[in-house]
Amino acid sequence: MTSSNSEIEINNISPNEIVGGVGKVLTIEGIGFNNIQGDSYISFKQESGEYMDEIESKKIKYIFWSNNSIKIEMPCAYSGEVKICVNGLEFFSEKKIYVKANLGYTNLNPLQYCHLINQNGKGGYTWSIHTSLWNIPEARIAIEEVIQEFREDTGVNFILEENPTDAEIDLNNNINLITLDPTLNCPGHFFNKYWDFPMDLYNFRYTQTMIIHFSDKEQWYFGKGKIPEGKSKFRYVLLHELCHSVGLGHVNEEGQTMFHTVTMLPSNNWSYRDRITEEEKIAILHFINNSQNFTFSPNGILPLKKIDEIV
Repeated sequence: MTSSNSEIEINNISPNEIVGGVGKVLTIEGIGFNNIQGDSYISFKQESGEYMDEIESKKIKYIFWSNNSIKIEMPCAYSGEVKICVNGLEFFSEKKIYVKANLGYTNLNPLQYCHLINQNGKGGYTWSIHTSLWNIPEARIAIEEVIQEFREDTGVNFILEENPTDAEIDLNNNINLITLDPTLNCPGHFFNKYWDFPMDLYNFRYTQTMIIHFSDKEQWYFGKGKIPEGKSKFRYVLLHELCHSVGLGHVNEEGQTMFHTVTMLPSNNWSYRDRITEEEKIAILHFINNSQNFTFSPNGILPLKKIDEIV
């Protein structure tokens, strides 16, 4: 990969497919990088469409820097050309890096994350289905099946309340809710409430309450597989929002569950798939491992427990 400036050449980026935010090492090889990093930095495209600014780019963990090789921990990013800034000048790779999944973090270097905990005393979190969906048998079955499959694929300790609820849509109710929402102006959305506890260098954060909203204006298809024309796939949107609940952010890679749109084209080209991708599983398992193994225990909270159904 060669920049447009002959003084700096980016000859190789390895791997060219990667998961962001989980500590994967990215190697950039070429010439003209300088033997000492100094004020130079690497930058990647973000969901905003812009590249990371200089301040954020310098927060990346730089493992190694020489005139012909740079090693970093891959941050969250969108697929695109890699930008390198050397001596105040910007250069871009001709070829792209492909980011297949992103795990969001609360601190980039060192990597720190929001955590799930043993909130319900049964190992994790209990989700309640609002009567607005419970009273649609196909929707209730879809939720039950997607939650179970998500448990199997990720090991996250989510269970469903046996009875419906008519609770208001309010995070302060401390009910993890899956509901229709007449005020929602998009097909689906994930909201959460979290707590931060100050530590020496960063805050320890954990999720207290979560709500997954579905628009009541969509023509929902509740089945599996390919979507009938003019419909939106409920299971696929639920899967996308559940991925948010375990830390995943958006990507611009078509074919991934966390592509930034979930209905119509291009998402309908791959939303017949009813399970997460292998790259998403890598990111989620990293998140679950952190949630199961933290030792800091503010206010006596306990880590997420493992379940027997882990695949």
